[in-house]
Amino acid sequence: MSRPASIILVATLALLSSRTASAIYQCGDQKDDCNCGMNNPYPCCDNGGNCTWWAWKAACCNWHVGLPGWGNANQWAGNAKANPKFEVKSAPVPNSIGVRVSGSYGHVVWVTAVNGSTITVKEMNCWGNYGMRTYTYNASYFDGGYIVLKGTAPVCTSGQTQSQSCGQCGKQTRTCNSSGQWGTWGTCGGEGPCAANKTDTQTCGSGGHQTRTCDKTCQWGAWSACAGGTEFSPGKTETQPCPDPTRSRTRTCSASGAWGAWSNCPSSGADGGVPGVDSGAGWIEPPNGGGDDLGASNPHSSANAGGGELTGGCQLAGNNEPAALAGVLVLLGLAALRRRR
Repeated sequence: MSRPASIILVATLALLSSRTASAIYQCGDQKDDCNCGMNNPYPCCDNGGNCTWWAWKAACCNWHVGLPGWGNANQWAGNAKANPKFEVKSAPVPNSIGVRVSGSYGHVVWVTAVNGSTITVKEMNCWGNYGMRTYTYNASYFDGGYIVLKGTAPVCTSGQTQSQSCGQCGKQTRTCNSSGQWGTWGTCGGEGPCAANKTDTQTCGSGGHQTRTCDKTCQWGAWSACAGGTEFSPGKTETQPCPDPTRSRTRTCSASGAWGAWSNCPSSGADGGVPGVDSGAGWIEPPNGGGDDLGASNPHSSANAGGGELTGGCQLAGNNEPAALAGVLVLLGLAALRRRR
């Protein structure tokens, strides 16, 4: 047997011999204190390290799975492919086991990050450094591929964010964690006051209603015109004749939909005044003598039995207009008779 071959044989026996191994619950500066239902089957070498011991522990702690005994490091990829619980990727991903099949025993590491063509790993060695170390490799160094637990292969890059629509035109985001899996969606923010295409209805006028619709940006549109019931419009003005038919007075619809007070009737001018006409202070009922009290049909009376004015909203005078005209004519007739006397 040649000298190099003898050295390799001795090294192999040393790796597998119990004489070179210490307690499997601790190797170097690392303790195997994760619970995955079974014990670590790999030994710790005299230098306080072993790549298989460390890779097995990392899988136990991160995947919560106890790996079978897969032999030397260069046998792991082949054994993983034959096991339906695992799969071997050709490209590196975080939280995977990188496998190098080249060399007498190969090498296995736990991949923590991928940055283009380089990877960051945590590893142990049976020869050389003591305990666990963090190291950077070219991804192609691990020519056996990367072992992952089936169904847990990363679907995103650590730190990557994603957003989606939510609620009433709002947005929510989620972030990819260090395992290459999406985290939970955050709270919905930036929502509008209404849901797209929702319709809102409110009362208006006297027994009427109007509607508005939420647009596609979740903002309310303008209210429609008031429909049904008694229509009124703030700012609308109504005009009514005074006892002097050449004069008139007005009132205006308020913002609340109620008529305001009538304005005063203007003075009648140089004719000396007409009974029942105020010279500036407002309406004065004619004297009650001779059956000429017109309060029941007076268009300016608060009783307004003619039915044109409603207390529920601003409605233009309706069927009481003839009564108002008749009242004015009677007043003018009375004035003419008194002058003749």
